[in-house]
Amino acid sequence: MIMRNKIAITYALSASALALITMLTVIDLVLDWPHALSLFHFVVEIGIVFICFGLTIFMAINSYQAQLQTQHANSHLENHLQGLSQKIDAQLREWGLTRTEYNTAILLIKGLSHKEIAAICGRGERTVRQHAVAVYRKSGVAGRAQLSAFFMEDLLPPVDPVIEQGKEETTQDASGDEEHIKA
Repeated sequence: MIMRNKIAITYALSASALALITMLTVIDLVLDWPHALSLFHFVVEIGIVFICFGLTIFMAINSYQAQLQTQHANSHLENHLQGLSQKIDAQLREWGLTRTEYNTAILLIKGLSHKEIAAICGRGERTVRQHAVAVYRKSGVAGRAQLSAFFMEDLLPPVDPVIEQGKEETTQDASGDEEHIKA
């Protein structure tokens, strides 16, 4: 997404530079017109104008298309994130957590420490630990890593059955060094 924005900005700046070159070349042609304007000079500058104008249009269209793609991707991503958030919310509610345990679980999933959660919620660190233990017990997980992994599992690609069997494939990279790839 960030890369698409950089590409769109690069296209827009390049198109602006080409448009400026086109305008300056036209101004030069107009100023040279009544005086010593040779046919060669005229043809070269007209060629520059047409090439720059064509590239400006091409880049402006590509910039616009990149912006549309970025907006579409952002919208698509936002929908997925909202769906994920709703699924996490539904699962936490299904576990029957209290409001405090729910908030603690959310902050644990976000990766905050007990100390950070205590500071945010205005509670003691020991109290936060007790809430975390209640979350782990109600969810059936052993700790914060398993709690986060519970929700991450659906985001990750499935495990390849060959990897499950423990078979390993060895290949060589361009430098001739061996790379071990579980296949």
